[in-house]
This record gives sequence, C-alpha cells and structure tokens, in this order.
Amino acid sequence: MYTVGLERLQQLFDALTDDGHVVRTHVYRVRDGDDAYVTLSRIDAQRAGDKRFLLDLPTKDCEQLLEKEVATTATSV
Repeated sequence: MYTVGLERLQQLFDALTDDGHVVRTHVYRVRDGDDAYVTLSRIDAQRAGDKRFLLDLPTKDCEQLLEKEVATTATSV
C-alpha cells in the first residue's frame, strides 16, 4: 500500500536524514504530473542557481513530467 500525507512525508524526512546531515526542505503539494511541472517551473523562475528536487509521484506522473521537461528543453536550445 502506498502511504500518503504526513506519514509519507515523515518517511521521506527519515530517509533524507539517515546520515545525520541537515536538509533544508520546502514541501509543495501537487495534484498530478502537470501540476508538478507548473510548480517546478515557477520555482525555477523565482530562484537562480542550483536546485535539487525530490519528486514523490506515481511513476506515470513522473514519466509525464520528465517527457514535458525534455520537450521544453529541446525547443529552447
């Protein structure tokens, strides 16, 4: 069974901090791959520099988001 909500968030935090490193996070709730893409694009436009994202989405939504990013990147080069 796929855990959701605060339980899933706690699992992710536990996994990220296993080695004792401090991790600064911003959590955004998204509905699907399209909403995730829009949210990530907005964040990317607001902040300069390197960013790291952890996407906790079903595989289908991740594939959809990555395909959209590849298509957008290919047309902007």
